[in-house]
Amino acid sequence: MTEVEIQGFRELQEDLLRAVRRYPDMAQKALEQEGKQFKKDVIKETNSAVFKKTGNLAKGYKVDPVEGFGAGMHVNFRATAPHFHLIENGHEKVTQKTRRGKKLESGGRNIGFTPGRLIVAAVRARYTVKMPLDIKERFETMLRECGLI
Repeated sequence: MTEVEIQGFRELQEDLLRAVRRYPDMAQKALEQEGKQFKKDVIKETNSAVFKKTGNLAKGYKVDPVEGFGAGMHVNFRATAPHFHLIENGHEKVTQKTRRGKKLESGGRNIGFTPGRLIVAAVRARYTVKMPLDIKERFETMLRECGLI
């Protein structure tokens, strides 16, 4: 049987091991940064979409820490403001039901609909294009640092 020796195989193996060890840290850091940037972009979109800029809606935006490991890593974005769903999805306009504790005869009637602003949906649509490119760039940087590119 003939033995074949490949030059540089050990160095390649060491570079691959270095990249495998660095991947979880790189992925976690990238997801944290992308989550923070997503939150900033949602706040900008919120400020341009709402009429009253009290800041109460934007204060309720939260980015949770990275969860999972390896390919299952993810970061959650959530809105804790109790009125967020009304602005995002829209709501019915309803007349006042009571005044000074007395029930009004024409109270509780639907008089229209306020359409939703779809703030998070607009930012999410932009991130479906932007985020894969950012992650690919970070991954290539990591491979370059490990000597694989």
